[in-house]
Amino acid sequence: MDMIRELVLTDDRPTFILDNATPAQIIFKNAAFDNFVAALAPNTPLFEPWLPSVSTMAARAVSNPTFMGVFGGRHWTGKSLDCGWTVVFCKKASWTTSAHKPSCNHGLDTPSPSRNHGNMASAEPHITHQLIDWTINPSLAVDPWTRYLVNDYPWQSTAIGPIVFWPSLLRSHAVSIMSNPQPRCIFWGSDFKMIYNGAWVRRLGEMHGTALGNPVAQGGQGLHDYHYQQIRHTMKHGMAATVRDVELLLPVADGRMEETYHNSVFTPITQDDGYCAGFMFEYEDTTPTVYKTNRDNVIANITQRVSRAESLDALWSIFVDALHTKSDDVSYAMLYTVDRQAPITGPSDDHLASRVYSLHTARGIDTSRFGPTASTDLESVFSSLEDNIILLESRGSTLPSGLSVDTPRGLVFSAYVIPVTSNLGAHLAHVVIGMNPRRPIDENRTFVTSLQDLFVRSVAVVCLPEERRMVEDANFALLDQLRLTRVKAEKNAETFERMGRNAPAGMFIYDGEGNATYANDACLKLFGMTSAEWFNASARLSAFRRVLSEQDHDYSQGRLQTLFTGATSIDYSFQVKQDSKTVWVEGIAFAERDETGNLVSVQGWVSDVSHRKFAESIKDERLQEALANKEAADRFVDMVSHEVRNPLSSMLLLVETILSVLPSEASTLTTLAPEDVATILSAAQTIALCIHHQKNIVNDVLELSKLDSNLMELSFESSRPLDFLERNLQMFSADLMAAKIESLVQLLPSYQETLVGAVLMDSSKMTQVLVNLLTNAIKFTRDTKSNTRKITISLGASSSRPTGSELGVHLVPLRDTSKAKVDAQLLGTHEADALFLHCSVADTGCGLTPKEISHLFERFSQASPKTHKQYGGSGLGLFIARELIELHGGQIGVKGETDVGSTFTFYIKVYREPPTTAKSESVQPEANERGTTRRKSSTQPSGRKATFSIKNLHIHLVEDNLITLKVMKLQLLKAGCKFLTTSENGQQALDDLATSELDARGDSEPVSIILLDCEMPIMDGLTCARRIRELERIGDLTRHIPIIAITANARPQQINNAIDAGMDEVVTKPFDMVDLVDRVEALIRKWPSRSDDRGVATPAG
Repeated sequence: MDMIRELVLTDDRPTFILDNATPAQIIFKNAAFDNFVAALAPNTPLFEPWLPSVSTMAARAVSNPTFMGVFGGRHWTGKSLDCGWTVVFCKKASWTTSAHKPSCNHGLDTPSPSRNHGNMASAEPHITHQLIDWTINPSLAVDPWTRYLVNDYPWQSTAIGPIVFWPSLLRSHAVSIMSNPQPRCIFWGSDFKMIYNGAWVRRLGEMHGTALGNPVAQGGQGLHDYHYQQIRHTMKHGMAATVRDVELLLPVADGRMEETYHNSVFTPITQDDGYCAGFMFEYEDTTPTVYKTNRDNVIANITQRVSRAESLDALWSIFVDALHTKSDDVSYAMLYTVDRQAPITGPSDDHLASRVYSLHTARGIDTSRFGPTASTDLESVFSSLEDNIILLESRGSTLPSGLSVDTPRGLVFSAYVIPVTSNLGAHLAHVVIGMNPRRPIDENRTFVTSLQDLFVRSVAVVCLPEERRMVEDANFALLDQLRLTRVKAEKNAETFERMGRNAPAGMFIYDGEGNATYANDACLKLFGMTSAEWFNASARLSAFRRVLSEQDHDYSQGRLQTLFTGATSIDYSFQVKQDSKTVWVEGIAFAERDETGNLVSVQGWVSDVSHRKFAESIKDERLQEALANKEAADRFVDMVSHEVRNPLSSMLLLVETILSVLPSEASTLTTLAPEDVATILSAAQTIALCIHHQKNIVNDVLELSKLDSNLMELSFESSRPLDFLERNLQMFSADLMAAKIESLVQLLPSYQETLVGAVLMDSSKMTQVLVNLLTNAIKFTRDTKSNTRKITISLGASSSRPTGSELGVHLVPLRDTSKAKVDAQLLGTHEADALFLHCSVADTGCGLTPKEISHLFERFSQASPKTHKQYGGSGLGLFIARELIELHGGQIGVKGETDVGSTFTFYIKVYREPPTTAKSESVQPEANERGTTRRKSSTQPSGRKATFSIKNLHIHLVEDNLITLKVMKLQLLKAGCKFLTTSENGQQALDDLATSELDARGDSEPVSIILLDCEMPIMDGLTCARRIRELERIGDLTRHIPIIAITANARPQQINNAIDAGMDEVVTKPFDMVDLVDRVEALIRKWPSRSDDRGVATPAG
């Protein structure tokens, strides 16, 4: 123990020791502590009131150094010892007495008060670092209520506890409401513990003694139902909830309850973790507004009703009834008429007559208590009246006992007596008004004076002759209208001011000369200006220019100035400088003009849209990044496609060479054994099949790329559906014969009934679909276990969109109905000409299970993993077919059964070809001639094997790939071409043309046609084609030379680019030599040359 005392004694920090067994008692303190207490400022709270809260902390046996609270501007720390003592100490440095934060910075990097920051003078206070929290430094509590809270209020006995234990969030809100002159209250925690400012105390009255720091129910201050509705709204939406003009009874000095009105606002207090810690309850007193509104309505109601009164009796009843039913100031109303024994000739004779005061009408009071005439005490009051209103009060003993009656609002303790006189000054009646005991008396003097004026004017109007009465009615109505207009204007001004104050957007108004007349707080905050700065910089909207970014000066000034030169409204967007950052501002402004067109005012709104602009910039960046990635992916696909197609083309031509040199019968060869010839033929055919398979995969990838880029478009042309179907089936005749599969084309009755003739459709896209379906049907029927190998193609039609049940399959749901680009108007036809063609491909192959069908049309999907192993494929064919069909306004579906077969059915939307362009066609004769079915036997010939003679053509081949050049040269020579020249790039081709017969200055080397590759070094094919066409245009080449592009670039855009560059035809790799020769033949027929006009390519034999 002595050692501990000795350590404390030598410590230069203020330190004292508490005995945990004896609360609030110091057993030892050092000299530094005594010096600290002695040096405290005079207004610093005493140490003793703070000590109990420290003892409470010490009793908890804080084994680790723990924050014990704030006293004298210092944070105190305590540590419990095993001996039952608690040592409490603080840092040596002390608070300063200036307005700046003390040197003890509590973990904040606080600059010295004398340091100069930026352009601020060193003598100016650093607002950012100025301590104002009296919960940390009690000496900052300056007003009586806050000093009471810090020094005198027993927080330790409340549910909320001592201030030192309050969380920082509660302390900051407590400091905020104490500095607010309006009633403010914090409801903290789930039990709504109350902390309120001095303005709230009047609201609580006597309940204040138990309410502060305790739950709302314990404090005797209950919440109304509408309060809980506000709380539920706030909790649900996370936003403040407001209830307007709510009645609230408040106690006043003499024990009465006073009727007040207010707007109540519940605002959530949010913790750092986003959860609600409590609510801020704010009151805005609207009592004067509610009082005034009701009184104005009473005056307006009486004014409107008295205009219909034709007698004084009717007038008396209207007045009394309106006062009782419409006025919240009136508890009851009584009217006594004045009867006289002698006639009155002037105001001076009125007091000479004998008067009788008769009760005419009463509302809100039991008339059985009164006789037909006024009581003695009331008569005495009436007799003493002149023209002035008098107030009768209980506390002044001037209110007759009979008029102090109990009402739903309490016991009436005051009443006004209003004399009603004629235009000659004679008393006609006296009105007794019992006032609402819950409203202050002084506030009613103006109201009852207005009632007296209205009484007198109404009496004058009723008593005037008819002509004068009409004039008075007009004047009266005009005055009333002026009064209502004034009231409405005042109310509108009040509403506008409230709206501007609470509006989240900035609002401003300029007059016709360009001078500012109004700017709300949100506008000033957005532009970082005070009200004085705004109005001082108002000339011609220069307040905006002061804070705009330099790049927006001319733009904003020009936009706003247009309102002064004739524009009705404008919208604008510019950047505003705020300290070290720039914010985006958007707004709209309107010009108000008078009937002559002169500018009256400019009204505008501004709002901060920085977050939206930031989001848009991020979106644009990501869009550009996505487009760049997509472009890179397309380039990669094109490169892969190009590099794959080149060798495939060479391989295919080599296979054709092998097949062309080998006879179909092995017996004709003497140097090879028959089985070797069969093996070579089989291997060559297999290689050709693999090449076509690879070509299909490359085409599928390109089609998928176009679909993903939404670049796929329909190209409509006239077509006869049945001929179209047969042409597609003809392409597979060799495959069908080799696989011994029977094929059948069947016309359904619906096709005949619909009278389908020539239609507009995209034959190319539908060929892709049919080729895919027929390829799958042959592939899966070839290895079937069934003895029946058959593929049936059915064709039908309908005038309305078919359903799955009508087609007999389950249709796959549409992926995106907006994809359909079938537009009748663009095709030069009408929607009434629309048809729906149905086509199904049924096979007797291995069939499908329901599970396999469920994902059959998805991207990169096949029926099962074994499908890829056994049959190959990319898993894109059916997905692409589905996309193309939906693009054509249709749907596809499927049904299947394992080991029985599958049926794929689709429909597309087409249009009858307009009569002006359609070829004559008789549908019925077609059906009669061809029948309802068309059979292609598996034993029929597989098609022509043509060899063309192009021996008289002079072909110039331009190709940089030496292998492709060699193979194509070999094939062309094999096809019979005797005149073949070559070049390895576009520049070399141009040089060769300069020596040909085509050049006006060249020799006589003939050229019939050019086969031109597109991707070449030095000069590519497109540039070469453009140069050739330019030479033809200027006359350096004497005639048009046909050019066929031979390219591995197979995208539609790339093909279009080749045509635009001057190519006559485009052949994509890999290709069949027969197809190339056909293209050559067609072009030579169109553009014959002198050298080959007698030897146009014709089929041999």
